[in-house]
Amino acid sequence: MNSDVKRMFLALCALLCTGVCVSANGLSSKLTDTETKVWKTESCLPPIDSATANPGLAGVYSGMIKGHVIVAGGANFPDGLPSEGGKKKWHGDVYVSENGDWTIWKDAMPASMAYGFTAQVSDGLLFIGGCDAGRCYADVWKMT
Repeated sequence: MNSDVKRMFLALCALLCTGVCVSANGLSSKLTDTETKVWKTESCLPPIDSATANPGLAGVYSGMIKGHVIVAGGANFPDGLPSEGGKKKWHGDVYVSENGDWTIWKDAMPASMAYGFTAQVSDGLLFIGGCDAGRCYADVWKMT
């Protein structure tokens, strides 16, 4: 990794940690027994194929580009929980939403990976690092 990318990565990590600490200090609201929160599913990721509901993804890269919601990569256990013998699968698909309508770009990532960092920049998203089943990446990719 060249020194400029390394410096940018360290600066982004420092900003993220600072933001988390500041946000955590401002938490003061608690749910009471009489309050209800409603989870709406209109923005759920679409099925990968027509026969299977999308089980969701962990460790995705996400952000917005020109008003489009981007969800990329991620990992899950599509064939069942690990306690039930399910195996982890890493994904390289990119989901793009415009006004709630999703488009899937199959295998559009440079590799099937998850658990990296996303930085929103003026003209797109930086996908930084991440891992797949075999290794972790120190690469930075830009999506515009």
